[in-house]
Amino acid sequence: MASDLVYIKSTTPYSYVERDRRSDEDIVSAPEPLPLVFAESMNEFLARIESKIGKIILPAKLVNVHPMIEKLIKEDARRVTDLKKYRWGRTPLYQSPAGEKLLIALNCLYQMWSQLGARPRVSSGRDLTCSIEFSNSHLPLTFRVRPEGVLPKGAKPETVIYEFAWDYHGLQNDFRKDESFRTMKEITGETVRSLLIESVVLTEQHLRDSAQRAYEYALRERVKAAERIEQRRLAAIKHRREELEQLIASRFRRIDDTLVLFDKAEKIRELIVAFDKKYSEHADHMKNYEHWRSWAVNYANELDPRHWSAEHVQRWIASFKLHE
Repeated sequence: MASDLVYIKSTTPYSYVERDRRSDEDIVSAPEPLPLVFAESMNEFLARIESKIGKIILPAKLVNVHPMIEKLIKEDARRVTDLKKYRWGRTPLYQSPAGEKLLIALNCLYQMWSQLGARPRVSSGRDLTCSIEFSNSHLPLTFRVRPEGVLPKGAKPETVIYEFAWDYHGLQNDFRKDESFRTMKEITGETVRSLLIESVVLTEQHLRDSAQRAYEYALRERVKAAERIEQRRLAAIKHRREELEQLIASRFRRIDDTLVLFDKAEKIRELIVAFDKKYSEHADHMKNYEHWRSWAVNYANELDPRHWSAEHVQRWIASFKLHE
């Protein structure tokens, strides 16, 4: 795979699984997807990223504030005002020395991410959340000073513990459950460098996983498409066989129905012969017999297939569909 992202030249392009809208025939006839081959292993990728990101030294004060970090500062100031004014509200996060240092570290991270071509963000509203986006790969993060009420048992009041997690699963209410959760007693330039490298590596892994899912999806869809084509072929064969069986059965019914007409016409004629004999012996008692006899003869002739017209016979033969 050979495609460069904006940041540090990843060799893995962004990929995602979407529904294939091609026909089954197009999917099967297209070249089979090639197995994924990465230009470098994840260890090699990590080594390359580490070589690109040098030593980071945190400034003593907050300088060159990133626009997104300004949102955190404004929200924190609002919380301070609310507490003074109403004596209730949410606790400010960055007013203590430890909080100020955390803000400096976050600002440094956001500045570095922006330099790498990523899009660091802070959500809108009162519940601000931080995140970073590398080439459509979204990575939420939570980084804060642990509240005093949840300090480890036996910890001294002045103990400072920072909490961090790549909050993948949206566990904002308890991000400590995230598998990436960790604590640290100090924030240094090396801490920022480590998180910066980790974010790039996690994103690369996400892109590779996404590409792998897309590849596996394409293979599954190819198999499914072939199965659907085969199912339609078998269904067509079954349908054609059923149609043929129905056609043959209809031919037999037409023959049988026609023979019934033939037999019925013959029986009517036999009846006429019997009544003719009776009429010859008792003509005085059968005054309307001649009218009935004329009608019966005509009816027998109409029923008898041997008296059908050539056009009628042709329509009857055509109904057998012998050309199919």
